[in-house]
Amino acid sequence: MTERSPKTKQFYSKKLKKVVTYTPRDLTLAEVKRKIMDILAMRDHSEKEITTKLKDRAPAEIIAQAMQWAVEQNWLPAPEKVQAMVVRSLGNRRKGKNAINQKLKSMGLDVVQIEPEIELEKALSAVETKFKKTLLNGLDFKSAQKEKARVMRFLVSRGFEFSTAQKILSTYFINSKDENDYDEE
Repeated sequence: MTERSPKTKQFYSKKLKKVVTYTPRDLTLAEVKRKIMDILAMRDHSEKEITTKLKDRAPAEIIAQAMQWAVEQNWLPAPEKVQAMVVRSLGNRRKGKNAINQKLKSMGLDVVQIEPEIELEKALSAVETKFKKTLLNGLDFKSAQKEKARVMRFLVSRGFEFSTAQKILSTYFINSKDENDYDEE
């Protein structure tokens, strides 16, 4: 296998019927500015996001000049606006505080504090759409534990804290058997 420089790209050409290797040229300042306009036309991005998207396409100094130009033109949104957009978007998709804060960190923005009541409502809404209230009815202890673990994994994977997931498990599911009835089996 031949080694390639990081900027070298490969693709399969159907016309030539072989793998073609090429080195894309770096973008000029005008092209980077245009690319920033294109990126911002899609949705509001943080400075870190734009820089990350352009880092493989142009040298760092050209990106820095273009970013400075975008700031002077007042094209970049305030970080608070982008932060609010991310929180609203992920909140609407029933994501938990951990998932929201992880996304904000990756965008180079400050983390947010979300009230526990709102977290509980989102977690409950997510569980209601995914699971039936009677999920644990009629199950033996081992099967019930497996289902509870499945619900916990679901909530934790959506970015909810462990304590929130435990509260949902203890309050949401209607179980026809009392917890102490498992000892009889």
